[in-house]
Amino acid sequence: MNNKETYKKMMDSLMSAIYETAKGGAGRWPQPMFKYSLEVSFYSAPYMVRDFMNITDKLLSQGLSFEDIGALYRYPSRLARLCHSFPSRKLWFIKPDEYIKVGYRIANILLTLYKENEFNYKGVSIIYKIEELLIRFPLLLKSNVFKNVSYPEIKKLSSGLWLLAESFFPRSPNTFFEFSGPYQLNNKFLIIKEFHDLKPDYLKINFHYNFNCLTIIEIYDSKPKISLDIMSRLTSNCSDSPKKCLVFIDDKHFTGNLNEIIMKVKDTLKESVGNLNELNISRNKIILFNARAEYFSIIKPIACSGYQVPIELIKSTKSESIRNKIKRACEWLDSVPKDNSGWKKIFSLSK
Repeated sequence: MNNKETYKKMMDSLMSAIYETAKGGAGRWPQPMFKYSLEVSFYSAPYMVRDFMNITDKLLSQGLSFEDIGALYRYPSRLARLCHSFPSRKLWFIKPDEYIKVGYRIANILLTLYKENEFNYKGVSIIYKIEELLIRFPLLLKSNVFKNVSYPEIKKLSSGLWLLAESFFPRSPNTFFEFSGPYQLNNKFLIIKEFHDLKPDYLKINFHYNFNCLTIIEIYDSKPKISLDIMSRLTSNCSDSPKKCLVFIDDKHFTGNLNEIIMKVKDTLKESVGNLNELNISRNKIILFNARAEYFSIIKPIACSGYQVPIELIKSTKSESIRNKIKRACEWLDSVPKDNSGWKKIFSLSK
């Protein structure tokens, strides 16, 4: 595919996700302090787009390919989240005729992260070759190790980790998880749920567990009916329960007491929610919290050394002129009808 075709395919998948979430009224944090959840990102998006383009320009000039840069991201949905900066394009530090270059760059890198069904367009997320999964999880070839783990217990763990991700970054909880599948292995089908980066350095809280990644592999006898959008969000959850499950902590098979892990997640969740509650009293704190989470997700993976939120961004939260520019951007956003054609106009970088 050429640049235009790749970008169009990404946007088709993105717009499908936008239409679906708009119907359900998702993505409302941090309202009501901000009229739109997008408004809070208007502060950080211009800097993030600038730094993304500058860093990837540098990496490409050093001989890295789009595939090499994609490997640094590893999980496609967090790079796909950069598309949520598109509505702020009039605030970017580039000329309008260069907007599309940002879309092409994201699409070309993102394309390399799918093994099949690019951009999850058909609701199926295949981001690994089965051979890669077997190298990483060789136990999948040894059916005798599959345990009839209590599915309610697994659901409690999975739900707790999802809530934890939401508390880490309410606007984009999938910053901390990637669901993929179904994968076929012989006569079985697998759904992979990876909860990753579970000790983000921008959060100054106590983490009551000592792991960074927890993976749940659900094993089904027949192909589960599941649908995932480009952001790794479930648009249709399977109604069947898996026959067996495997749990890996930092890629090591876990056979201990799941309830102990659940309690540690729960204790961390309490601290993380407390941290969020403290933010609610300050507009500036919410803007900076959002910026730190976005930089952690989108800039840190490709940063060659230490990453940090730019000092200009921090200063901009107190700038009346910046606030007026963002107010005008929100007025434009307000003026566009919130139907399918309107959302396409809001997100499209094409002229």
